Amino acid sequence: MEKRDKGKKKAGRSIWSQVLLVICLAVMAVSGYMLYAQLAEYHAGRVSYDKLAQEINPEKAKTEWPDVDFDSLKAINPDIAGWLICEDTSINYPVVQGRDNSYYLNHLFDGTVNKAGCLFIDYQNTPGFADQNTIIHGHNMKNKTMFSALTKYKDQEFYEKHRRMKLLTEERNYFIELFAGYVTDQQDNAWQIGFADEDGFKAWIKQAVARSTFRSDVAVGAEDRVVTLSTCSYEFDDARYVLFGKLVPVDAAS
Repeated sequence: MEKRDKGKKKAGRSIWSQVLLVICLAVMAVSGYMLYAQLAEYHAGRVSYDKLAQEINPEKAKTEWPDVDFDSLKAINPDIAGWLICEDTSINYPVVQGRDNSYYLNHLFDGTVNKAGCLFIDYQNTPGFADQNTIIHGHNMKNKTMFSALTKYKDQEFYEKHRRMKLLTEERNYFIELFAGYVTDQQDNAWQIGFADEDGFKAWIKQAVARSTFRSDVAVGAEDRVVTLSTCSYEFDDARYVLFGKLVPVDAAS
């Protein structure tokens, strides 16, 4: 009788071991599929934007200021607002402006659903970079695409090699001369669009410079327009890295 009970216990343990093995294998299979799906989505986003970058003007894609065919881009997506380039980084993307700040979090420029999203101007901004502060949002992707390069501005040496970006619009081209960047939370005033007076705007700029992770000699006055580039950072929950630059028309740049 005792031997029979021991046999039943051993058989029971064997069955549970098999069940646990099946569960572990199932979890591994699901995890593997999810990882594959994520990597495939990342790849699809990268390929889509690489192809678009090549199509803006294949003959002049490597010149200092490529000729962006905005008519062709508008035929794909009428929300096109500009094209942003930071040389020697992955930032070489169209910039759009939609009706809200949600759609382009998970839609590519061509409308495909994808976690990479698209760089987009805050829907509350006046079109044409007319506000004192125009905000451009973008993801910090794990595959180092979209706005992942922004967090590298925590390092002074990186800033010295990437002191400005290029912004191409249908009307004219600009340099974005970067002057400050810092880590913050969503309650910060980094995303303030307009200011009551010049003193308020200058105080806002002074605060950004004081908190910056790098030092810059770019002078910003009350008459200037600012572009704020915003992406996720991971120092704490909902952390953001915000990078500030002065908008300078190419024909006015030194």
